[in-house]
Amino acid sequence: MFALGENVYISIKDNKCNNLITHESDVIEATIETVSSRLSNSLSDHKLRYNQAKPIRVYTDNKIVLYTDGNYDISSY
Repeated sequence: MFALGENVYISIKDNKCNNLITHESDVIEATIETVSSRLSNSLSDHKLRYNQAKPIRVYTDNKIVLYTDGNYDISSY
């Protein structure tokens, strides 16, 4: 299943002034079969770099699961 216009808002704690930064971002589509390889890829866009990241989205059992690298939170989907 593919969704159109699918965006998330990620929240990042700024290192310099301790403020919370929120960015709009796309998601990376994955399946149960491909999610582990995407998570283990050190160059994947789901990893936070330069205050930018794209969470990995997986549909499982009629629900959506979003994976991050743990350095940012998802404030809304």
